[in-house]
Parts: sequence; C-alpha cells; structure tokens
Amino acid sequence: MSKHCIATSLLAAIAIAGASMPSHAQNAGSASAPANRIVGLWLADVALGSCQGGPVFVAFQGLNTYHAGGTLSDTNNTPSALRSPGHGAWKHLGGNSYASRFRIFRVLPSGQYDGHADVRTTIVLDGPGSTYGSEVRARNYNPDGSFRGELCGVADGTRIDVE
Repeated sequence: MSKHCIATSLLAAIAIAGASMPSHAQNAGSASAPANRIVGLWLADVALGSCQGGPVFVAFQGLNTYHAGGTLSDTNNTPSALRSPGHGAWKHLGGNSYASRFRIFRVLPSGQYDGHADVRTTIVLDGPGSTYGSEVRARNYNPDGSFRGELCGVADGTRIDVE
C-alpha cells in the first residue's frame, strides 16, 4: 500500500472517529447522562478551618474541572509555586449528590517537597445544576508520609459556561 493510501485511510479513520464522538460532555464517558450533570468547569469559594470548629484558617477560590467518565482536575488561587495542580476522581452518589477525592503536592518556597494533601468532598448540586454546596475534608501528610493534620470546611461552586 502506498504512503498516500495509508495517509488517506488514516485521515478518514480520524474523521469518522471524530464524527462519532458525543457533542455534549454530559453524554460522554462511562457514566450515564444524569450522573454526568457535574461535568464541566466550576469556580468554588472555599473556606477551611479546624475540624473541631472555630474560625476559618484559610479562604481561597478554586477551579475544578469534572471530566466525563469520573476524573477531575483542580487548581486554586494560592501561589502555584507552593502546590501542584490537583488530580483525582469523582463519583455519582445518586440524585444530585457526588463525592470526589483528589491529591495535591505541596512545595516550600525553597523548592523542597513538603508533603501532600488528600482532599475529599461531598457535593450537592442545585436543581438546575448551576451551583453546588460542598463539605471539604483535607488530610495533610508530611514528606515521609506521616499524618500532619486535617482541615475541614465548605465550598460553594458556580458553573462556568460559555455564554
């Protein structure tokens, strides 16, 4: 078979595969469309403090992308030199409820690795799926893997859509 025929066949296969892909993210991936209501980009206002109650220690904005099929990406407006992007997974619990878990790696200003955080959330979407409320629990670990401490709090998210 000539190089031209191979290239033409490859381009045709790519075009057919692209045409068969779902046009809406909520319909893509392995989860059913109702489960995928969370799929998309969300801006969240996060407030964390002691899990025993008391004042908020830290408040920030985060961006979470829930991908069809159950993975997620996270970042926030804390200095990016001090933490990695977060990567994790989400699952549908039923109705408007979801759970997620992701990990971030922390770095000291000197560039030295400072351990990681294991962040878990429970999320409840509103009826139209344009906002959510979430409980957040972040377990922090030292570079050697030993437990450092835990922060708890809430996040209120708003879907970011193309208008």
